[in-house]
Amino acid sequence: MSEILEECTLNTIPFEIVPELCKTTESMLLSWGLEDLKIIATADTVSGITKVSSWINTISAPSSPSIADSTTLNLEETLESNLNGRNILKNYNKNKYLTNQDRQYIITTIAEFWVNLERRIIDTDYKIAIEQILLLFPTENQEVYIGNKAQRGRLAEKYYNLCKKLQKEGIVKSRYQRKRKFDINASEELDLTNLVDEQSITNNPELENHHIWLKNNFFPDNIVVEKWNLTFNLRRQDVLNKGNSQDFFVKWPILTQQIAVSLIEIDFERLYPKKNILLLSKWKIFNEKIVSLYSKEIKDSQNKQLLEIVQGNLDEDSRNFILLTLLNTILKPQLIKDGRKSWKPSILDGQKALFMHVTQKCFIQSSFNIKKEEYMSKNLTVQPTIVVVGEVEEKLKFYTYFNDTLYNADNFMKAFAFVFQLHQVLNLKYDPQCRQIWNFAEEFFFELPMSYPKTPALAALLSYLNCEN
Repeated sequence: MSEILEECTLNTIPFEIVPELCKTTESMLLSWGLEDLKIIATADTVSGITKVSSWINTISAPSSPSIADSTTLNLEETLESNLNGRNILKNYNKNKYLTNQDRQYIITTIAEFWVNLERRIIDTDYKIAIEQILLLFPTENQEVYIGNKAQRGRLAEKYYNLCKKLQKEGIVKSRYQRKRKFDINASEELDLTNLVDEQSITNNPELENHHIWLKNNFFPDNIVVEKWNLTFNLRRQDVLNKGNSQDFFVKWPILTQQIAVSLIEIDFERLYPKKNILLLSKWKIFNEKIVSLYSKEIKDSQNKQLLEIVQGNLDEDSRNFILLTLLNTILKPQLIKDGRKSWKPSILDGQKALFMHVTQKCFIQSSFNIKKEEYMSKNLTVQPTIVVVGEVEEKLKFYTYFNDTLYNADNFMKAFAFVFQLHQVLNLKYDPQCRQIWNFAEEFFFELPMSYPKTPALAALLSYLNCEN
């Protein structure tokens, strides 16, 4: 009987064996792992065929964490169906992060699911997968999984390698093999936080009319905000097209106006809902704990002098400015490689990259002209920068400078938040001389996925600040 069943499929099970099968003893059913099919013995012939046929297809499927009998990925259900998956969900809900081992398991699960689909994987499959990953694990960085135009993501890499391995072993037929180029294209950078339907944008005259209005009108504010919200997906498409910031400002000239501070915040909220409100509460923790760490770690005389100043009688803005300046002593600049050349920025280089500090506002433009020449010689680009005007022990004024535009800031925290939001909304690269500071801001102040690997110094700082003692 078992030999006959092994050769059966849903469409070839012999009708005449069903009565024989229905007489099978309970012990044999149990030995075959068929405890759930004991009701076959009392079922009629037709229902018996249905249940047995269903069982035969079930036992022929591989014991993989993927769902082999479905054509739609359900990552949560898949993870909940096995011990490893349940542990990953439980640990993430507790710790709010995934280990590399957790990520590898999730990636393998999805890749195996795709292989079992027995069809070519398309762009939509990647979108569905990353949407479900970010839904279950919102702190994850989508580029780890889908990559970008410069580097293929781990999902595509695992899927391609798995197909290649299985074909080489003769486990899958040649039609399962995917061309490498297809996987690279499928995993190119997708804006999966706010999926953009490019066709609906391109063929939407009303959307283009809103954009034209924004290009020619800078007020009233309420109409500007309304049309800015309506054209969000059009801007996201422009960002993904990887044009430079000058071209982007030409297409969206409203960004040269002071209202840009509010508009960028609107887009940041669309991309990362409720993350902006975390800054003040997280800064309070940073403020309370960081000074004692500075006292132990700062060695050079110049920064020790700044630490003495911050421990004195300062207004809030000046204190916050110095606290962030001193963070470069903990998160020191890393080695920068430019082709065959490499160089190591100093702590002071990192501080100057993070801030432009001048005594009077009239010196801002000339100072940035000098900075641009210096950066050009190092093959670097001047990115959004916090501008501080005045003497540290007096009342300071704050601005943000980007793309030859100066924006007013009510206080230090406003300037800091705006610079961070500009990087996120416009998908800008951090200045490598102070990259660790912005990586820290991503994870600690805004609880976003980190865009670069975590260094030991950064991991230690996060552990210290997150410790409840």
